[in-house]
Amino acid sequence: EEEEEEEEEEVERSRSSKDSISTTSTSNSSSSKHMDDKTPPPTTTETTDTNGRCAKPEPKPHKRNARQPPSRAQRRLERKQRQCDAFAATLAALQLPDNALVVDFGCGSCGLTLPLAWAFPRLRFCGVDLKAKAIALMAARARSAGLRNVETHCGSIASFEQREVALVCALHACGQASDEAMLHALRHRAPYIIAPCCVGKVRFASGGARE
Repeated sequence: EEEEEEEEEEVERSRSSKDSISTTSTSNSSSSKHMDDKTPPPTTTETTDTNGRCAKPEPKPHKRNARQPPSRAQRRLERKQRQCDAFAATLAALQLPDNALVVDFGCGSCGLTLPLAWAFPRLRFCGVDLKAKAIALMAARARSAGLRNVETHCGSIASFEQREVALVCALHACGQASDEAMLHALRHRAPYIIAPCCVGKVRFASGGARE
């Protein structure tokens, strides 16, 4: 009986050992299969800020034209500068004698008179305008610039009775002022340079003919 019990125990130990080996083999196989099926996640590179958060891409700057179109005021300024240059070129071509008087009718506050007075210091210039404030401003600017060849007259063109006029100028003289400036020059047999106002226009030429 003791031998039979020992044989039965030996058989039981043998069975337990086989079951343990089988279980271990199955577990290893399953684990290996699971690892084979597992695909590693794709690697991505992201830009992060100092706080570790994903930083948004910076927007590209808006491209603007390197040359901006000039404003209306800038175009007006450039146009007047070209006109002043044309007046100066014509005055230089006339070759007036020293101390000759150039009258600027409808002068405003100095847009034409002072640049010409600075460019031609050997000539005398007189600005004529109806607006007292404009005349006062031009006189102050002439003193500030040290121009001693500039004088002023506050009043209408008809009220200016200086006869020794070597040249009559009128740049953008409003309304009929351009016509009156031209007629004044004709009465005194003086040459004239006129650029009419954008609102008014030259109506009469020599002999009363219409322009």
